[in-house]
Amino acid sequence: PPSSDDDADAASTRDRLSLQFQAEEETRRSNPALTELSSIRANLPILSLREPLLAALQNSNVAVVSGGTGSGKSTQCPQYILEDAIARGLGPETRIVVTQPRRIAATSLSERVAEERGERPGRSVGHAVRLHSKPPRGHGGSIEYVTTGVLLRRMMGDPGLKGVSHVVLDEVHERDIQTDFLLVLLKRLLGQRNGDDDAEALKVILMSATLDAEGFQQYFQGSEFGEEVPLMSVPAKPRHPVEIMNLEDMMSMDAPPISALPDGTDDDADENLDVMDQINREMEEENIAAPLKLKSLPREIRTMAQKLNKAYTAMIQTELQEAEKEDEYQKQLNRGLIDDENSSVDDVAPTALDPFTQRRHQKLQSLRRAAAMIHKSSANSRVQKSALRERELHDLAISLIHRLSFHLALTELNAGRSGSILCFLPGMDEIKKCLKELQHSNHPDITILPLHSSIPREEQQLIFKPTKGIKIILATNIAESSVTINDVLAVIDSGLVREMNYNSQTHLSQITTASTPRSSGTQRAGRAGRVAPGTCWRLYTRAKWECMEERPVPEMKRTALEDTCLQTCGMITNNFSGGNEDEGVAQFLNSAMDPPEPATVEVALSRLRDLGAITTTEILTPLGRTLSRLPVDPAIGKMLLMGCVTKTLDPILTAAAYFSSRDPFYAPPHERVEARDARMRFSHESDLMSVICAYYDYQELLHETNQRRGNQR
Repeated sequence: PPSSDDDADAASTRDRLSLQFQAEEETRRSNPALTELSSIRANLPILSLREPLLAALQNSNVAVVSGGTGSGKSTQCPQYILEDAIARGLGPETRIVVTQPRRIAATSLSERVAEERGERPGRSVGHAVRLHSKPPRGHGGSIEYVTTGVLLRRMMGDPGLKGVSHVVLDEVHERDIQTDFLLVLLKRLLGQRNGDDDAEALKVILMSATLDAEGFQQYFQGSEFGEEVPLMSVPAKPRHPVEIMNLEDMMSMDAPPISALPDGTDDDADENLDVMDQINREMEEENIAAPLKLKSLPREIRTMAQKLNKAYTAMIQTELQEAEKEDEYQKQLNRGLIDDENSSVDDVAPTALDPFTQRRHQKLQSLRRAAAMIHKSSANSRVQKSALRERELHDLAISLIHRLSFHLALTELNAGRSGSILCFLPGMDEIKKCLKELQHSNHPDITILPLHSSIPREEQQLIFKPTKGIKIILATNIAESSVTINDVLAVIDSGLVREMNYNSQTHLSQITTASTPRSSGTQRAGRAGRVAPGTCWRLYTRAKWECMEERPVPEMKRTALEDTCLQTCGMITNNFSGGNEDEGVAQFLNSAMDPPEPATVEVALSRLRDLGAITTTEILTPLGRTLSRLPVDPAIGKMLLMGCVTKTLDPILTAAAYFSSRDPFYAPPHERVEARDARMRFSHESDLMSVICAYYDYQELLHETNQRRGNQR
């Protein structure tokens, strides 16, 4: 046990550090070089929550903060906590860890906060992402931005998060599987640390970019250590009007705009006119340029918009027919639950249905509303069924983006404006395609910038630098909430996102292209209009908007759970879960905010047993421990390990990439036979062997092409 001399030395060191931190804060406040940054901080909307947040953390161990992107919550809330702790002499005991779902957010936020504090990352502010870290000082008084996966890995080795005083979970509204898993662990850790008199208290702050954060409040409010969880919302920052343009408007640019309200929502027409009159008067008083009013678009763009419009109309009609057939089938299955033989699921109160049926019921209703909108529209009254397949529809949307973005950039340049055109695309493949097409234009005043997590950090930072011309930024959903670009004049929303979904045929999770939920559409529209009036061009119809999901389905409910169950087994095996020793994986995951279906968990556990990763009592085997350290699906991980053992790793790597991505072979709707023959020319054995052989041929062709180019030089 430590002696009294040791205790005295520790207290002396603590007091010295506390005085040192307070002196640093005083120097920073009086630093004239930080005056401009301090002024920016003072004008952020989050400032109004500084005192309520600090007061809430005095009385509660959990707090929820909600507010839109750009309010300053990601950079300021951790600083408020640190500054208050240092002022109260608690700097050495304060170590704040802030999680981010993406690498670019963790690194850029770390650099921004360090800049606001007049230092470089590595002192009071640091970051840690996979394969790159700049940790803060180790004696307290620090803020560290990390990715969610990094914090989960730390908890595998340090389940109690020793020395950490605050955990801030940012962007919790995205509901990725790692965040949901971390919520379960933190909820249990709160009960352990705050129920132990000898342990340091832990504070958890949840931050959401959407205003529907009550679910997070209720999740922690019902915890076993029972206490009130305060919910604070960032006041809406006054911003400039954003005009929403759908495909219907692009087909006929003389039509009046749908909406020009500051929040981008539809309202009564007379009220819209009153609001717009007031906004126009304020813009004249503040000498702000009005948004560009395009009266026409090039014929090529209007034609592509019409094709997309027809394709979405046909898709909605097909989905409605399928949904009604499913409804009729379920109605027959539910005869015993429904008294009236002629009634349907529509007649049953949604609260009386299970969650799956409720979702199907809501989907059917939204499709019917969308179909009604189509029938009321004269533009769509005679639309014939489109032959476009889903992949072709997505390709058409991407082609429209590069043409529309370049046209908007030229229009803004001709009007003498500078800023950014922000384009939302589903993934890196689409970004590369648009980038290639736009670079052919070679306009001196237009800069094309991609934004993706795989791009080097130095190139990512270019999007924040001001320019005299126009920047066309090609981004994924990373620009929805993880980063804030202040000079956006217009947004082009493809309405598409790349997400992980379970493939029942391969029994693996695959990345697929899907429609965004409406909450994402609202977030994307909100990127425009921050510094000047802007426009959001939605490359889908209003009917399509009507049948979109309200918010994203939690990843835990739509992906394979093998990896999650494997990590859970590791937690339970090493007593990291905070539960009782007899608790199993199903019970642990059932305590999640939106628990997965029990049958899905059982299928995942059964597959892990078949792989030899866990025992019948859900204990990790040596193979399971190795697989739990690999950032891939357990089945893919075992395949890679076997490839190493059998010295066939090269083709196994190609197969692993194929299982985790889209089919590289393209099959046009009316050329299925030709597409099958093209695939079989590479191999008659299986589709997998066809892909591997095709990849080898591609690599050989690429090598020969590079050799010829080298010889020509």
